[in-house]
Amino acid sequence: MAYTAKDLYLNGLARLGLNFPDGLVGETNAKGVYTILTGALTEFYLTHDWDFLLTSTTVTTAVGTAAYSLPSDLNNVYGAYISSLACELKVTQTRSAYVVGSAQGVPRFYTVNNGSITFLPTPGAVYSVTVPYYKTIAHPNAADQGGSGLYTYLATISYASLIPEWAREIAELYVAKNAALLLKDREAYGLTSDRIADLRKVLDDNVRKSTAPVPPQTRWDWNQ
Repeated sequence: MAYTAKDLYLNGLARLGLNFPDGLVGETNAKGVYTILTGALTEFYLTHDWDFLLTSTTVTTAVGTAAYSLPSDLNNVYGAYISSLACELKVTQTRSAYVVGSAQGVPRFYTVNNGSITFLPTPGAVYSVTVPYYKTIAHPNAADQGGSGLYTYLATISYASLIPEWAREIAELYVAKNAALLLKDREAYGLTSDRIADLRKVLDDNVRKSTAPVPPQTRWDWNQ
């Protein structure tokens, strides 16, 4: 089933009851639409580590080089490991690089800063390091719109494979929240924020249950 940036935006407005043309948040105010979508998508991927946004990249080290660029769609790094050595690297603080200094060897730690990853100690050989990370969602922007109408352009950006159906409600609520902020509607902003918090709690509970050491238990006498 198709699901585009246009669907995300208009469904979000519909959650505020704005399922009709509106000058402030409608197609005629392109800057406002881009602002709302950028804010909504950023909140959506920053406030939860979504498994469907988890991917990985491979960094091939060079002798004597500690820092390497990461993909441009990086949100945050999930870990790093050298599979050939069965070695999982531990995250550490950037200032630790000053403690290790120029020492070289098998990397045991890593730090991430400004889109690059630094291995500590500095690699003393060539290693293939797998770096799982959560990616961002690209924002629609005016530079790519060209001569198309705004909604026509948004309809060409597919999120069908990027945002699963069960996550679309919360994504659309972030659109509604950012639209309410633009409209300076405190009540609508509060209501959408409360609904987002409720959904986040359900998601966090489900994650907690799925990662618990023992499956959720049901007491025998609960239904007595």
